[in-house]
Amino acid sequence: MDSPCRVQYVSAWRDEESLVGYAGPGWRTDAVTFPDEEQMLAQPLTLRHFRLTSRRE
Repeated sequence: MDSPCRVQYVSAWRDEESLVGYAGPGWRTDAVTFPDEEQMLAQPLTLRHFRLTSRRE
């Protein structure tokens, strides 16, 4: 996964409702992009989701 062409974005959300408020109801399958962002990408965005199983405070 280490590649100079790869961008990894990690976010943590209070709850799913907050995530849906930001990314919309299709958050599991539809990447959030900014206007004209796609023309700067070498290929379309792909998503991978992970669930946090424990939290360090």
